[in-house]
Amino acid sequence: MKSPLPIDGLLSECAKSLEEHSTLILQASPGSGKTTRLPPFLLHSSVIKKDSQIWVLEPRRLAAKFAATRVAEEEQVRLGDLVGYHFRFEKQYCAHTRLLYLTEGMLMRRLVHNPHLLGVSMVVLDEFHERHLHTDLALSFLTHLQTTKRPDLKIVIMSATLETERLQQFLPEAPILRLEAPLFPVISHFLEIEKSQKSLSVLVREMLEKEWTRNSHGDCLVFLPGMREIRACESELKSLSHSFKFLLLPLHGEIPKEEQEKAILPQSIRKVVLATNIAETSLTIPGVTLVIDSGLQRTASYSWWTGVPMLATKKTSKASCIQRAGRAGRTAPGICWYLFTKHDFESRPNFAIPEIQKADLAQTVLELKALGVSSLLKFPWFEKPSPASLDSSQQLLFQLGALDSKEEGGQLTPLGKEMKEFSVHPRISRFLIACRERKCLEKGIHLATLLSEGKLQTLDALDSLNHPLDFHSLRLQKQLHDAFVYRRADGQETSKNSPESSDALSLSLLEAFSDRVAMMKPNSQQNRTTDTLIEFVLASGGTATLMPGTQFSFNREAPYVIALEVQESKRAQRSFVNIHSLVSIKECWLYDLEPSPLSETEKIEWNKTKQKLTSFSQILLGQLILDSKERTIVDEDLAFEVLLKELFKVPLSALPSLSFQNWVLLFKIIFPQNEVESLLVRIQLFQTHQTQRPESPPLTPSELSVFLKFWLEKKRTLAEISDPQCLLAIENYFCRGEEYGLNKKLPCTLKLPNQKLATINYSFDRSPWVESRMQDFFGLTEAPALCDGKVPLTLHFLAPNYRAVQVTTDLQSFWNNHYPSIRKELSRNYPRHPWPENPRIPLPPSGRKKV
Repeated sequence: MKSPLPIDGLLSECAKSLEEHSTLILQASPGSGKTTRLPPFLLHSSVIKKDSQIWVLEPRRLAAKFAATRVAEEEQVRLGDLVGYHFRFEKQYCAHTRLLYLTEGMLMRRLVHNPHLLGVSMVVLDEFHERHLHTDLALSFLTHLQTTKRPDLKIVIMSATLETERLQQFLPEAPILRLEAPLFPVISHFLEIEKSQKSLSVLVREMLEKEWTRNSHGDCLVFLPGMREIRACESELKSLSHSFKFLLLPLHGEIPKEEQEKAILPQSIRKVVLATNIAETSLTIPGVTLVIDSGLQRTASYSWWTGVPMLATKKTSKASCIQRAGRAGRTAPGICWYLFTKHDFESRPNFAIPEIQKADLAQTVLELKALGVSSLLKFPWFEKPSPASLDSSQQLLFQLGALDSKEEGGQLTPLGKEMKEFSVHPRISRFLIACRERKCLEKGIHLATLLSEGKLQTLDALDSLNHPLDFHSLRLQKQLHDAFVYRRADGQETSKNSPESSDALSLSLLEAFSDRVAMMKPNSQQNRTTDTLIEFVLASGGTATLMPGTQFSFNREAPYVIALEVQESKRAQRSFVNIHSLVSIKECWLYDLEPSPLSETEKIEWNKTKQKLTSFSQILLGQLILDSKERTIVDEDLAFEVLLKELFKVPLSALPSLSFQNWVLLFKIIFPQNEVESLLVRIQLFQTHQTQRPESPPLTPSELSVFLKFWLEKKRTLAEISDPQCLLAIENYFCRGEEYGLNKKLPCTLKLPNQKLATINYSFDRSPWVESRMQDFFGLTEAPALCDGKVPLTLHFLAPNYRAVQVTTDLQSFWNNHYPSIRKELSRNYPRHPWPENPRIPLPPSGRKKV
């Protein structure tokens, strides 16, 4: 007989909703039975076609295995017949299996071989709130499939806690059913102060002893991040288990099935279950009245340097903390001890950040390409990753040889199709395929295991092969061995005993990590002592260092390495990248890679010492210069950009929007005087006031940009650039065929009545003007005007000491109204100078003189 569960009363309503809709969202609290009761109920309902399958996606292998086992027991069938499970490197199902529990990643692998899910009527996404990368990806692809090739496909999204608003936006037609199983009250406690120096296992012992000394009922569930912490607590609590008479039971995917069942099933005496976050929602442990929560979990993380996925210890979200505490109130009132402060809790995010927002997407892109998705930007993502993240992933796959193009529409190459067969990061699959080709696969698998887990322990990565692997690493090594040694894409076996060499391993690593090459700076080798930092230039940009005292042998002629593991650190308020593990490579290897990561480019720079442009032909690996030779400049556009940036201190993009004043400042770099401003103002006035405008380009910032590029073409030295002929070139460019008219209507000088020539000043910030001593203007009856009288000329009268006396554009008014009083004052101060009563009569000429 099945024991009753809270979900039982909602099963018929779920089936009815799926009869009417293609998608259902079910929010039901942990322990309600949704994972083990709803899928078999639907399997036997009219919702599912006869002989078709239901696939249930679980976030963890242990959850998939336990759910399948439990359902098989309740259905009274042998596990592997009607009900089965499948996850990486382990499966139990047959051709007649109709209800299959599998991990999220396994769904993507199955889709590659069955992209339309033929024979599958329904897919259930369990524990969706955890927002794993493959969960989001599965929902995106399944809904895409549902709206295109498989409108009959049913989708059920289940979770204990859901951000339903986001789901409703993505699936507006899907009904939402909710089930809140009643909970007993749970009293939560936080630490008063931070943990200080106490270890996690000591804190667990103190809290357990404190609570069980005053409470003799119920079991205890301890949430820990991983197996290492479980073993530490197991050791710490062993003596306490004798005095309090309880069973100490770990719960983790790596322990034997019998021990797992012992932790989950009721026991005759009290028990303390040491579990990871699998017990948060995926598995229900009855009888728990005390929860001790470390607030930590092992979560999928990614090396920011290589992109290879690995597990990292992170703080849980508020939602996870609340879910964990709720495990103490399933059967009776309970208590939860959080091993962190209230302030720590309040500072945590409400929900876990979706993995797709922080993940390296190279493997995801490879999987989507294998499914025939050509445009990643148009793919209907549930949570859309950034375009930059998708672009960098496509770039990496092209670099690895998995895609035929780094552009949006790139397709899988034969190598890419082989790489997608292995459920590891593309870098790792590319490395191991290369190792297989070079007959060094055994050592390659060992090294790939260390790379995947971030456990390279030596500076020379190849020396890490001499260190034994721990239990977890041995398991991963076996999985990689089974995948790459005993099966090949073409069905052939690979020899296990092939000759191996360090060069073969290093070359294979280069195939997968060519963008992580670094070159030692020349002076780092020459000046190297045990106390100096050895500095490298990275192909990805920037520099990295080896720590002082590091001992490692470098080839002086080819000081290239692959930086496999790096860490950021801060010293003296500066950030540094430190290389922790590397392998040495030969420069000649870089030229043989396919597809080649090298590029040939023209490097043009401004030589400040020689005051000239110089050009170099360079072969680059990312930001590394492998070879550089001086050459004649070919790329005039690039030369123009370099001159703008280095000589004129302005970017090309800013030229069209520069004001005329800024253009004047720009020209003053090569013409320190005001000739350019004067000429530009004259051209502007000429084009504004001439009656018949010739077919000349208008004087605008945009046209000035065109002229500047025209003038600088093929000019390499400062002397050539600052040639005074530039002024004539400006005049010819903007006044084609009208140079005479420009100089006639807007002259540079004005002849005064005493035959002196006064300079006419032109400026963008005021009207044209001339200045001279007042005596030079005697005999002038009207203020001169330019451009056929359309542009008035401002007159600046100076005293004999050349200080300003008066400014005017109305000369008649000045002579009549102001001159008499000024004459009276200045004649007293300067009696030796003429001050006629009638200024309209010219003085005798004193010679031509430019002022």
